[in-house]
Amino acid sequence: MEGKMEGLTKEQIIENQKKELQTLAAQNCILGNQAKEAQKIAAQLKEELRIAQSDNETLKEAIVSRFVSDWGGKA
Repeated sequence: MEGKMEGLTKEQIIENQKKELQTLAAQNCILGNQAKEAQKIAAQLKEELRIAQSDNETLKEAIVSRFVSDWGGKA
């Protein structure tokens, strides 16, 4: 980049740096939006996992209850 800037005026260098900063700012904005979307997805997955764990616990309780009921009835 040093070689490129040798023939440029101070104003051209400043203008190039402004453009580069604008590009970086746009990329930063995109990354910020992607991070927000990832956080939303993570929250949804966390809720789905909580529901699945709850359903699994309910199923376990039903199986144990059925086993105790069947075993108790045959004793």
